[in-house]
Amino acid sequence: MTVDLLDCRVLILEAIPLEAVPREIQILPRGRPPDYLVKSAKGSFIVDDEAVRLILANFTAQQNDLVIDYEHQTYSGGEAPAAGWIKNLEDRGEAGIWATVEWTERALGYLQRKEYRYLSPVVYVRKSDNRAVYIESAALTNLPAIDGMVPIVNKIRAEETPMEAKRMSKLLEKLRNRLKLSATATEEEIERALDALPPETPKEPMETPAAKTVIPQSTLDLLGLAAGASEAEVNARIMALAAAAQAAEANLATERQVREEDELVRAALSAGKITPAMEEWARRQIRADREAFKLFLRLAPQVVPLERLKTAEPGRSPASPNDDIQRFVNKQLGIDDAAFAKYGGGEKEAE
Repeated sequence: MTVDLLDCRVLILEAIPLEAVPREIQILPRGRPPDYLVKSAKGSFIVDDEAVRLILANFTAQQNDLVIDYEHQTYSGGEAPAAGWIKNLEDRGEAGIWATVEWTERALGYLQRKEYRYLSPVVYVRKSDNRAVYIESAALTNLPAIDGMVPIVNKIRAEETPMEAKRMSKLLEKLRNRLKLSATATEEEIERALDALPPETPKEPMETPAAKTVIPQSTLDLLGLAAGASEAEVNARIMALAAAAQAAEANLATERQVREEDELVRAALSAGKITPAMEEWARRQIRADREAFKLFLRLAPQVVPLERLKTAEPGRSPASPNDDIQRFVNKQLGIDDAAFAKYGGGEKEAE
């Protein structure tokens, strides 16, 4: 039996470049709503916003770095060499809590050769509400108790060839040189450096000569302009016509108000609601509040007997304070002749 070496899947176990070993790894996933439970071989527990806050607060409160060992040997009582040290914890939202790690040389070799793939944290869970509150340590392992941990080192795709991996390594090297990073900068550090670059300034588009606006002759004729009139001349003529139209509309509105005023005064005189001497007072009331005067015209009592009323046309001089009609009105209103002579609508005699 022959073996086709080109179809061999041993590329999955091929070592990765040393600089590709990540320094930032997930240490604890966040639970999903609505219960925010994280599944573990030792039982599920809650990792929500409150849990993340407590874990970060407890980490900040202690001065020592958290240890990463191998297979939790720290708790076995025997020799327990460190694989790395957790220098910082960070809340990454839905991605959970991530740690910045300082690996030992031995651990880097294990991870580079993919002999270890997962991180397993030691988590303290509060009994009262089953919520994670503290991370004491972590371990490199291939059998993590927590389900869904992000692997430290991913597999190389079966279709990826050594030549492709070499090209990727060269690309990373070029990026490090261009970004002025160290030769050991990780992909995460490269990404952060790229994100920190200032955005490119968009190039100004080349200006093209503005096309000349051609005004149809029919439009020029309607506006009374000569052939070849410019756009500015057309705009000026349109603005002048619009202003003239507004002025005409304002004049019409004023004339309409005067007509309505005359009609209301005439109606008040005809109905005996006011005397000729009260015409100017009525006009002032109409100008101040037309609707209020209409209400007055409808509800006010008749003060002038219609059989004795000589209707005066609007605009005529007010009646003399001594005429019979005015005397009748004054009597109804309780106004004596002297007060009317002093404050009434008649003309004051020269002293």
